[in-house]
Amino acid sequence: MEDIRDMRRSDWHRILEREYNVSPCSFHNMEGVVSLLQIRKVTEPLLVPGENGEKVLIADAGYSWLQVAFKEQFFWATVMYDDKGRFMQGYFDITGGNFFEDMENPTFRDMYLDLVLLDGGRILVLDRDELDEALEQREITEKQYQQTVKEGEKLYRFLQENGEAFLQFCSEWRERLLIC
Repeated sequence: MEDIRDMRRSDWHRILEREYNVSPCSFHNMEGVVSLLQIRKVTEPLLVPGENGEKVLIADAGYSWLQVAFKEQFFWATVMYDDKGRFMQGYFDITGGNFFEDMENPTFRDMYLDLVLLDGGRILVLDRDELDEALEQREITEKQYQQTVKEGEKLYRFLQENGEAFLQFCSEWRERLLIC
């Protein structure tokens, strides 16, 4: 398994025009990088499954994604805002590591398991079935599987205790990084 993703989302061909701004950051004794991807033009809007079967629009012209990656942590946050700057959701990939060889464009190894932080502090755990399947298909090792589950549980507790403060941190960084 080598699903490596970058902060610029350079493999995402849906975005035809974008603005990208990046900065070092810190939160709760974690050091890393924060970026703002402003989506200017898309081939088509992105709708994803939401709760109760409805579709949720998460990417369209005017939307922005604030991403945060910390060194020595095993999650990658993408906090999504609509075209009015309203918070939509925080999406957290559990990673096999965040890599900072290029501080302007860090990367991560996706480990299938994801958490979503919704307005009001509710946390959803997604794609556990994909993680289980990756183990069954031998795309990951038992050790990677156990580490991913452990990191998912750790992040869940962190978000329970610090989710509101983290979203405030993201909102402040979004304002700082906006390119008009």
